[in-house]
Amino acid sequence: MSKFLLVSIRHGAEVLAAEYRDFLVSSGLRPTELDQVVLDSETARIGDVSQYAGVFLGGSPFNVTDAQPTAEQLWVQQEALTMVDADIPAFYACFGSSLLAHFRGGVVGDRYSETAGSSVVELTQEGTMDPLLQGVPSRFNALTGHAESVEELVTGATLLATGPTCPVQMFRINDTTWATQFHPELDAQGLATRMQEYLHNGYFAPEEYDEIVAHISSVDVAPVRQIMRNFVSYATIFSDPTLRMPAAQRS
Repeated sequence: MSKFLLVSIRHGAEVLAAEYRDFLVSSGLRPTELDQVVLDSETARIGDVSQYAGVFLGGSPFNVTDAQPTAEQLWVQQEALTMVDADIPAFYACFGSSLLAHFRGGVVGDRYSETAGSSVVELTQEGTMDPLLQGVPSRFNALTGHAESVEELVTGATLLATGPTCPVQMFRINDTTWATQFHPELDAQGLATRMQEYLHNGYFAPEEYDEIVAHISSVDVAPVRQIMRNFVSYATIFSDPTLRMPAAQRS
């Protein structure tokens, strides 16, 4: 049985539990296959990940463009980045997209911020060939909400998906590290719950909550769930050399 790890960068038992459920459902994993570690202090660590086939890094209320980041934020950002150079597949969602770009030489700003809701995502030519995007339509809707986003990619990164309101929706920086601006783990109920938790964080006007929830209720999450499950499949094979062998060579 392959195990995965969810790294959560949040405070609060309810929002942490909700994020765990979101990743569990969207990935198709069972509770015994997904552990969670929380980065919520200046001393919190991800720890040894050698037992895991892959790592998910969830979103965060932090912004890498914050003018005066707290000591906790600075610590958490550096800890979250350790997965990039680990020989293990890692999937960074939303905040992780800005994190990777900002600290790897890209440019992050607020030019392409998106209010909480639905966003159109379009695969690039490179995206259609990426293992995480197999079986995913060339154009789909995903749920999102962010104050900052990637404006210029890291040198050497591969743009996998773009969109009319946010030009960098998904990218890969090496054979084991992906990032999305949208939230592939969220369905309509998940975003509604997340919006309640961050009602006054500036992701949307609080008085528009009901209208946004009604609008996203019809969003088809099958494409983003395919991305999540493709990651699970890729990481499972990557972590087990015997699965990478031709069947005739397996003992």
